[in-house]
Amino acid sequence: MEDLLSTNLFTSVLEEIFKEMVWDDSGISINGDKLHNLRFADDIILLSRSIEELKRMGEDREQN
Repeated sequence: MEDLLSTNLFTSVLEEIFKEMVWDDSGISINGDKLHNLRFADDIILLSRSIEELKRMGEDREQN
């Protein structure tokens, strides 16, 4: 039997971490909206226009 509590806890903590990210000027533009990341289960994809921007996004959490 799968442990649903740990899955929900992981998702909740991850959501709180992503709320703290300030990536308004990062990501790719799709129809005028900025897309910074894609998340599914325990997989995360960060989207950026350049490697330098991606590095900055990865370091953002360390500074907060």
